[in-house]
Amino acid sequence: MLLAYENAHTPPSKSRKKREPKEPTGKIGAKTGHEKWDRKEPEPTKTVEYTQNKCAKCGAKLGKPDFAERRITEETPEPRPVQVIENLINHYTCKCCGKENVAPNNIPKGRFGFNLQAHATLLRFDDRLPLRKAVNALERHYQIFIKQNAKSEKSFKLYKTVKEKLKAL
Repeated sequence: MLLAYENAHTPPSKSRKKREPKEPTGKIGAKTGHEKWDRKEPEPTKTVEYTQNKCAKCGAKLGKPDFAERRITEETPEPRPVQVIENLINHYTCKCCGKENVAPNNIPKGRFGFNLQAHATLLRFDDRLPLRKAVNALERHYQIFIKQNAKSEKSFKLYKTVKEKLKAL
């Protein structure tokens, strides 16, 4: 008897009422006279032409093609290997005063370059990936293995620095 009872707390899956079928509202798609919308076709960066010299059925030589069908495909580039850069920072000693001089450089403090730090920060904060997934993404795309706790601290510090600089603009 209780199963037949319905109130505001009865979930729809347990509802005993049969829903009335909806009447079709008309034609699917844009209204008549509506301006057509398409994605803009990108400009090709590479052209690949497919040719055939012999007939697939009889093997006779084929001449010039009758026409060429044009199809555009968009593809992501092949993953490139990570650049491992050895930085040689020259140190000099002044012959006059004996002061040690270090060549000026723009090397990040840690082991990871600026591009990798920025990518990790974007994964973490812009894409809102949890730390575990951001680390997995870097491993999958670049074969870079990072301890999760080290990345978390650095990416958060970098994020705060970038955020402050953007606010200053």
